[in-house]
Amino acid sequence: MSALRESVTFRLWERLDLGDDEQTWRLKNGEVRFRDGYLPDRLPATEEQIDRFVEQLDELEFWNWKDDYDTRDTEWTVLDGGWWTFQASVNNREKKTGGWNAYPSLNDPLQTSVRVERYGQLVKAIQDIFVVPYKSYFSM
Repeated sequence: MSALRESVTFRLWERLDLGDDEQTWRLKNGEVRFRDGYLPDRLPATEEQIDRFVEQLDELEFWNWKDDYDTRDTEWTVLDGGWWTFQASVNNREKKTGGWNAYPSLNDPLQTSVRVERYGQLVKAIQDIFVVPYKSYFSM
């Protein structure tokens, strides 16, 4: 396995407020691993896919996202929805972020939004690049 495949990892976790629905997507040891409480699955990841994923993190300005997004930082009150966390490690860079019914704004990742746009783009990139057949709870 190449050094790149070993040095890039991510973990995406989502949980709905209503019920016990949660799921995790991980890139570890060159595989995308999915678990939703019912069906664990593993998909191999190529070096080209990992390169594209790292490019997407940079395009989405992931390394500049806030550590926490919360609806209390907006003018909205959202009582249903859910929680999410995403952490990634690329070589020596590490970042962990998350939110409760709130996401990084499409216009500025340092601003909080109740729209999933930028987060949705991250999830879509994971789905498209790694050909993940599972849906995010918070898809665009």
